[in-house]
Amino acid sequence: MTSGSQQSESQYTWWQIFLPDRGGWFFAYLMFGMLFVRPELLLWDGGSCRHILNGVIIFNTHHIPVDNFTSWANANVEVITRAWLSDLISGAFYIFAGLNGVVFICALLTSATLTWSYQMGRSRGLGLASGLLLLATVMATVGMHWSARSHIYSYAPFLILYYLLFMTKMTGWKRTLGVALTECLWVNLHGSFTIGMAMILIKMLSEAVQYWRNIGDKSRTASQLRWDAAALAAAVAATAINPRGLDFYLHVVGYLSNPTVRRTDEWKSFDLFSGMGAPAFLVLAIIVATMIWKTKRFSSRPELALLILLAIAGLNSMRLIPYCALIAMPVVGPAWQAIKTKVEEETVEPGAKLPWYRRWLGKIVVMEQRAGSQETSSLRMSLLVIVGVLVMGLVAMKVPWFAIKDFDSERIPVAHVAYLTDKSFIDKHGFNYDNWGGYLYMKSKQRVFIDDWTDFLPVPFIDEYVQMLLTQPGWEKTFARYDFQWVLVPPQANIAQVLRHSPDWQVAKEDEAAVLLVRKH
Repeated sequence: MTSGSQQSESQYTWWQIFLPDRGGWFFAYLMFGMLFVRPELLLWDGGSCRHILNGVIIFNTHHIPVDNFTSWANANVEVITRAWLSDLISGAFYIFAGLNGVVFICALLTSATLTWSYQMGRSRGLGLASGLLLLATVMATVGMHWSARSHIYSYAPFLILYYLLFMTKMTGWKRTLGVALTECLWVNLHGSFTIGMAMILIKMLSEAVQYWRNIGDKSRTASQLRWDAAALAAAVAATAINPRGLDFYLHVVGYLSNPTVRRTDEWKSFDLFSGMGAPAFLVLAIIVATMIWKTKRFSSRPELALLILLAIAGLNSMRLIPYCALIAMPVVGPAWQAIKTKVEEETVEPGAKLPWYRRWLGKIVVMEQRAGSQETSSLRMSLLVIVGVLVMGLVAMKVPWFAIKDFDSERIPVAHVAYLTDKSFIDKHGFNYDNWGGYLYMKSKQRVFIDDWTDFLPVPFIDEYVQMLLTQPGWEKTFARYDFQWVLVPPQANIAQVLRHSPDWQVAKEDEAAVLLVRKH
């Protein structure tokens, strides 16, 4: 057992990073909040339903679905999940404990990865107070994409690979094997495995530059470069172990270049007013940039390059911002250690007036000195925290008092779908908002017009959907051709505003989440 907060990175073992050690209380606190205080926090996105449905089918039939089973308008379009393993896990927990099971596994992954990020930062020089202040900003930033979807599963392999490439003392074939296994897991969990390939390339490029500029021990650098090349080759081979093989690379490229995908909110560029996560990201970026600029200290050049590239990519697509936030703490750890050392060594005359920021830094350093003398690391305590969290999970999943009855009714049309089902309207053709298609099918088992897997659908069909949703020129003719009997869309949608004033349509149900209109006849 080790004590104090002055451990160097080399003194931290793997379990102090990946088990709830110094961040154990935070891990338990966040799990409790997600399970018992705000479980709907993860159930606001209708797209979660398609992943759950896919997982249930895989679990029950042992086959990955390849048909568009939710749609009547495009029933013959081939659709195959890009995240079969994460879908399977979500589906299995749904079978075991309903929505409580889905919330548990997604909360577990979210809490664990935030805890890992915090403990990585602690191993690099962050203290208790500074780490918690940064963690609050990181958590708010990552929270912009908290939902029970497959991208939640990608954060764990991302941080594991980061650890293997930049933090572990493991070298040679052991690290190469670890990289390969992590990428093999990642490629089956989520299509973002290409970020991992970019991480390996950045590490290789850094070693190549050092070798070319003759920096440090050239023979050692050459050896590292060879092992990085081996890790890249092993990762490529490992990522071929998926339902599509190496064709998955072509699929990911096709997905990213699909104009339909680029038009979705999921891939929108940085928007300061899109929620608390966006301004939190700006605050985090300012803190990290200031600390590095003032101290000229950071973990390593390739890690800093990775952080900057992810930040730039996040400005282009907010979907990538959480990856940047998760490695901010380990990258900036050495900068805080330098600031802390300077404050501790600085002599302050009695009665001297200090700038406000210097006074706050002094308070934080003193707080960390006191906490560091009492803080301990214990494998036994980490295991007890894990047991406690698992007990909490079982209670949340199996005690009827905590049963989650449905998705978040403030974001999902829960009451409207119940109305459609009760009035037997659901079996008639209707026009629905794409993100709610999976939810409609999940609740009614009736095929719907469209769901959010739009990248698999024909572009002309997507154009028709957008034309009707936004009431673009010619929409009436397209709308009449489908002979819709009901419309379920957000209240602010153009089509809702037009139809509510039509003599042929009436509002059947409306709240802040959605408006349901039905034909009068």
